[in-house]
Amino acid sequence: MSSKKQAPSPLVNALSCYTKKQSIRFHMPGHKANDKIRFNEKLKKNLFNWDVTEIPGLDNLHEPKGVILKSEKLLAKLYGAKRSFFLVNGSTSGNVSMMGAAVSPNQKLIVSRASHRSVLSGLILTGADPIYVMPKFDRELGVFTQPSVNDIKNTINKAPDARAIILTNPVYQGFCPDIKSACL
Repeated sequence: MSSKKQAPSPLVNALSCYTKKQSIRFHMPGHKANDKIRFNEKLKKNLFNWDVTEIPGLDNLHEPKGVILKSEKLLAKLYGAKRSFFLVNGSTSGNVSMMGAAVSPNQKLIVSRASHRSVLSGLILTGADPIYVMPKFDRELGVFTQPSVNDIKNTINKAPDARAIILTNPVYQGFCPDIKSACL
């Protein structure tokens, strides 16, 4: 019988203390520790059994041609989008990928100052030139919200050669931009 003591688990201990606080979460991940999320019983039962990588018959996330592509098309249809892409590693990989597809070095990109931190990484990696649009400041709440529709339109008019616009939706405080009105 071993006399070794169990190694301390500082991360597990810190996570346990945090969850006991039952605080309102204004951070990632987006499920906000909602234990009411409905998991299909089949998924719940097979969660670890289904945690696999690119193997024959399961497609490739980075170049889908089979079941992942079919699933992405169904998701696009659900949201009324032309295309949908599955990603891993949260919004960071999606933002950086989108920026890499949209802009090249020295091309202009309209960026809200209320952006997800990954947008800064995307700017560095792509070499794009940011054209910033400031969000409005809500004095009552003491936080920045989103850029106004007029500010977005004015920025588009001042930078007509901008290749894309990136607005974080929602920002960390939960405010969503009026994307539809801004793009009309």
